[in-house]
Amino acid sequence: MPATRRSSGTKAPTTAQTVNHVARRQSPAKKTKTIEDMIPLTCTPYFVPPGPPSIPEASSSSSSSKAGPTDLRRRTLKGKDKAVEGERQPLVGLSADDKNRLLQELMGFHPRTVVEDISEACRKEIYSITSTISNWVDSNGFKETAEEAADAEQGPYKLETLLESHMDPAFDRFIAWCLRNPFHIPDDLRLVLPWHKDLDFDRASYVAALPSGEADVQEKIDDLRAQVVEMRKLKHQLDLANKKLDKQVKGLELEKQAAGFVLELAEESGLAPLPQAADALENILNTLATKLEPFGDTVPTPRPVQTLPESNAPPGGPERKIWEQGRAAYLNWAASGGAGSGSGPSTGGVGETDKASREKAELDRMKGEVQVVADADELGKLQDVLSAS
Repeated sequence: MPATRRSSGTKAPTTAQTVNHVARRQSPAKKTKTIEDMIPLTCTPYFVPPGPPSIPEASSSSSSSKAGPTDLRRRTLKGKDKAVEGERQPLVGLSADDKNRLLQELMGFHPRTVVEDISEACRKEIYSITSTISNWVDSNGFKETAEEAADAEQGPYKLETLLESHMDPAFDRFIAWCLRNPFHIPDDLRLVLPWHKDLDFDRASYVAALPSGEADVQEKIDDLRAQVVEMRKLKHQLDLANKKLDKQVKGLELEKQAAGFVLELAEESGLAPLPQAADALENILNTLATKLEPFGDTVPTPRPVQTLPESNAPPGGPERKIWEQGRAAYLNWAASGGAGSGSGPSTGGVGETDKASREKAELDRMKGEVQVVADADELGKLQDVLSAS
């Protein structure tokens, strides 16, 4: 049988190429990576830290005795992968509500709300189209006969019903497709939000297994709430204090504006504040007055003189007025306390009155000498200040 001729443009495959092609077709298909394999283990909420890798036992065959370090390393890595996959806990499927809440937390809106808004926006276009057609019919005068008027009136409604009958099932399929494809979370997908990274989702079960249970956690929460309340109270008090201070500042500014003309007048008239020497002089005088206060109580009160016997009393008896009894009687009455003593007026000799006057003058003289001696230092300072000024 004659051999078939091949076209000059094609090249016949060699024997080696044919064998390789058959081997590739007979070899098992390469396993593709799933999404679950590409996610790091430490980013999943169901991750359990793996234990030490288990190295498989060496077989007693002759091939194991001839294995090199590369083969042992491969077996170790394979054993480690098996140990990690063996300790990974099974996934717990999320309910539909949990998936919706997760999507809403991720995107910030509910997925059904978006697709329903899209369908509603398209539905409004139908009403816009039918309204435009109805206005066009009315403006062009297509209502000359009764039949045309009925068609012009019922036509837009029929067109609207026709478009809605086609749009409703189409958008129902669109909503179902969106909820099953772009907004769908597979049950075997380990979805971790960026702000959920490195969180321990098994903490709740650990706390619930403690002897005290959730009591400690609730107590800490109550303490934190109490701290928040106290901080709010403090903030409220600070706000009130700031408002009060603002009112005081405004009042002081108004007072400054009301009395500001005094400063203007002082500047215009060329007045200047008193020198520092005047302040020092004022302080020295105040100190001097303070030191002299104890000496004011040392002056004794003159003793009342003895009254004359009744036989020597002036005519008229003791019932006469004090100013009618003479100068000596009046001085005796004043020295004995006057009207505050509660006793009636009395008379006395002139010699006793002169003696009391002399004693009083002597005490005044001694008081002046004591003042001069005690305040010599202060007077010296005063002279220095006056000479400096």
